[in-house]
Amino acid sequence: MKTPLKLLLFFTLTLHLTTACTNYYYIVRHAEKAATPADNPPLTQAGQQRAVVLCDSLRDKGINRIFVSQFDRTKQTAAPAAGLLGITPIEYTTTAASPNIEGLADQLRAAGDVNILVVGHTSNIPGLILNLTGIDIGMINENDFDNFFVIKRVRKDGELTYTLHRRGTYGAPSP
Repeated sequence: MKTPLKLLLFFTLTLHLTTACTNYYYIVRHAEKAATPADNPPLTQAGQQRAVVLCDSLRDKGINRIFVSQFDRTKQTAAPAAGLLGITPIEYTTTAASPNIEGLADQLRAAGDVNILVVGHTSNIPGLILNLTGIDIGMINENDFDNFFVIKRVRKDGELTYTLHRRGTYGAPSP
């Protein structure tokens, strides 16, 4: 290999290693759920409408992966976006008694340099955000379905940082 080519490869590799890569995690609670069946209720009509609004708001965000729990309400909340983007959601297991926050955070970290939608629950979203960013957002009320959190993930010089980039709402205001 000639010296100029070696130098070009060296500078290309150096530039790659020192550049920053920014990704986003979009975290929402599942949309409005029905009262029954108590163990795994589907979305209500209002919830289905909110899921469509979520899809519209994420249309141009470059989502590469979608994480949902084993419950129908998270799968149904993510379904419009998953369908539009051609993504098969990755299922994680959670319960109110054992929200599996560390396991989900590890899955997100292992996903690499991608933009991610996470559809969660009141029992795991605050803990997930705390685990990733160190920020305590407090509790999410049982009747809040419009919270929208964006975590900014930056990889620079081999170091990863996670910050709460935005906290807002989407769709119709929660009751």
